[in-house]
Amino acid sequence: MTIKSLDLKIAATHINFINKNFLYYTDNAVVKKGGYKSWTEPFRKPQLVSHDTKASPIGRIIDQAIEKDPLNPDSYGYVLITVRITDEDAIQKILDGRYNTCSVGTTSNKVMCSECGRILNREGLCKHKKGSLNEDGEPIYWKVDQLEYTEDSFVNEPADAYSRIISIKINNNWISYSDYIKSIDDGDFQLEDSMSTEVTNTTVENNDAQPVVKEVKDMVESELRDHIVTLLKTIEDGKIATAKIVDEHAVAITGLQNDIKQKDELLIQKDNDINKYLAEVTKLEKNYKDSIIFNIMDLQKADTTNKDELVQRYTKRETVSLVDTLNDLRTNFNGISSTDRVADPGSTTQTTEPTPVENKKNSFLYKDRGFRIGSKLNDK
Repeated sequence: MTIKSLDLKIAATHINFINKNFLYYTDNAVVKKGGYKSWTEPFRKPQLVSHDTKASPIGRIIDQAIEKDPLNPDSYGYVLITVRITDEDAIQKILDGRYNTCSVGTTSNKVMCSECGRILNREGLCKHKKGSLNEDGEPIYWKVDQLEYTEDSFVNEPADAYSRIISIKINNNWISYSDYIKSIDDGDFQLEDSMSTEVTNTTVENNDAQPVVKEVKDMVESELRDHIVTLLKTIEDGKIATAKIVDEHAVAITGLQNDIKQKDELLIQKDNDINKYLAEVTKLEKNYKDSIIFNIMDLQKADTTNKDELVQRYTKRETVSLVDTLNDLRTNFNGISSTDRVADPGSTTQTTEPTPVENKKNSFLYKDRGFRIGSKLNDK
């Protein structure tokens, strides 16, 4: 047995009543100006879920009327709409009580401030904040004085706490929806024989409704089982998809770790190369400094008996300082030439005795026949 459609009566808008959104639908807008007729004019408005206007409707509004609400006697009344639900999943959720409370969608070209009467959507917002209290402690709200209905939706938290399913229809009989839900909660399905819905290939008199009730119950249980199987399959598919994503992420992480490892190894290799080059530079610098020291000692004709002491003393000096000393010694050495001879005034021949010659730094070198045969006299 398949349920093609399910008819409902829903209390849509309560008139002259401040809802939780601080909107107040006036009797002038809803009744006198005929706003309630827009549910089916110029076309039947959709029944939706959570005001999702992009989703397919789960049904359509097929009729409307103005009724008094016994649960809210202080209100002017409410707009009662008749809705035909054709979506199988939505029918199931109505039968098991998941869909119950509702909310309307509207458009308006005349919304007024309750405090100052300003027409907000024509003249702009005023200083009064909707939802706040005035000096008398009364709430400030917006009065909707013209409207057109665009849709009705099942919602979990309605702005109008009284907007709900009033009754449902099975086998051409209307039954209170609250009584129906109570019968389900109590496990008593006797009340279901007066519920109304269109059932294919089934015609039952009112006094023989119990078989229909059993069929509806079996159908509901079967659809619930199918729904559970579908949910379990969805969960299993989700687990597989999640495992695949986890594996892909693990591969990606492994790849990143390998890249990091390779880069670390490359950095270590570069550090080793740098340390190697630094060691070679240090060695070259030491060899260069040692060469300068030995050149200095050679030019100074240093006493080899205290060679190690001299080397240690020169090693403590900066390379630049040693280079200066070496350059000075080379300058002094190059200043001695073969023309630096001292002649005997009484003879035409050159003396063979060495003669001291003062250099530019006031130190003396012994010279003979243009060759150096001594060292600085004052070098200590």
